Formats: sequence, C-alpha cells, structure tokens
Amino acid sequence: NGAFKVLIDAILKRNAPVYVEVKAGEAQGLAAELKGCGFSLTKTEDGAELYKWEPAAEANAA
Repeated sequence: NGAFKVLIDAILKRNAPVYVEVKAGEAQGLAAELKGCGFSLTKTEDGAELYKWEPAAEANAA
C-alpha cells in the first residue's frame, strides 16, 4: 500500500463519483494504480484516458 492508495482511499470515502484523466500511454503506472483502486476506463480520446469510480448503490442509499 503506497501513498497513492492512501490518498485515493481518503477521496473515495466521500462516496461521490470520481473522474481522473490520464495521458494515454503514460509510463508511470497510474492507470494500473487506478484500476487497482476500483476505477474503470470509461473513455479514450485525444491522447487521454478517462477513468471513473462510483460508490456502490447501497452506499448512496445510506
């Protein structure tokens, strides 16, 4: 568990959708880190990839 995961976990605790745009083909491993935190690739265009995380439906109902 690195610093990136700790930061993302703190943001995800807010239970609101989160969008992150990553430069396509980036070599830093950010896309893999996002996927490991539950983000999914939603769109790819103009040299960028858009990742999205949404809280579970039961979290929204609470």
